[in-house]
Amino acid sequence: MEKPGTTQSPSIIDKPTGRWEKQRWIEPWYLSYAILGCTMGGMFPILIPLLALKCFKSAWHVGLVMAAFNLGGLMAPIWGSVADRYGIHRGLLSSGLIMTAIALATLSYTSTFSFWLGLALIQGIGVFVAMTVGNLFIVEIHPRAEWNERIGWLHTFNSGGQVSGMLLAAALSQIDPSSSLLIAASLIALAVLPSCLTPKVSSQAACYRPAGLHQDRQCHWTRKSSLVPSNGSKLNILTHLNSNRDTRYEKFMGLWFLCVVGASAIYTLYPAMMREAYGIGQKTLSLAFALAMGLFCAALAIACVVGSALGGWVAAQWGYNAVSGMAVVTEALGLILMQKIRAPNFN
Repeated sequence: MEKPGTTQSPSIIDKPTGRWEKQRWIEPWYLSYAILGCTMGGMFPILIPLLALKCFKSAWHVGLVMAAFNLGGLMAPIWGSVADRYGIHRGLLSSGLIMTAIALATLSYTSTFSFWLGLALIQGIGVFVAMTVGNLFIVEIHPRAEWNERIGWLHTFNSGGQVSGMLLAAALSQIDPSSSLLIAASLIALAVLPSCLTPKVSSQAACYRPAGLHQDRQCHWTRKSSLVPSNGSKLNILTHLNSNRDTRYEKFMGLWFLCVVGASAIYTLYPAMMREAYGIGQKTLSLAFALAMGLFCAALAIACVVGSALGGWVAAQWGYNAVSGMAVVTEALGLILMQKIRAPNFN
């Protein structure tokens, strides 16, 4: 029998609901990732291609700049390993934000292409540093049962910030893109403040996490959601690559690589393509992009449902090789659809 006055309401303690539940899963440092989504997820993909096209007059230069930015992502596994080994998660997040803010601000003052490439690479490193440790602040501190809810809310803040950034890019369409970059850099600098509120993660806690944690981490990074996992520090990548040479797995990865290459090319050049081929300015482009995000997320969800169900059925009927064939067919149908799109003639 419980003592008088010790009974606790199960609706609050055992199964929190409503506003209390949201307050439980949300932490102040999520604001850093909302601001990062606003600037680097919403403003950056629109402003940088347009400004690069204005400065260098070539889509080739636009592609190289965005490639340099994405090159920074190759070091993402290293940052997770460093954070775990030395317990400097908070320091890496703040340093990544500061690095990104400085590089973005500097970018608005130069029109030298080599400098652009270097600054874009620095921005990529800074962003991926910040995003790599994002999930670690959750999985290193909180019990496994809370990961889904907390990471889900972190994604919500990041994605909401991304849409807000697109709307802000539309609102700033009347000023020079270089000035818009300075505003974005200032916002990133402000994101350093809530980053100081992240929980302290000790190197001991990181070293003695459950053994299966590395295998449980999933890659959440997409163009609509920038969260990147760490870390796979225990993974010897070269060994695994060598063991899978001349196998069907190697061919599948080649297929996947080609699919991602095509999607990345469209996304990178989307702002420049809309302006040059269709005459759509920054304001309309940003508003449409912010509304594409909504439609894109809905279409993505439906496509994932269809792809998952159809892929499972195809695999059950004809095996896993048929699933790769299905992917090739859908990509080919996309190419056919693309051929039916014709840019209007502005001459």
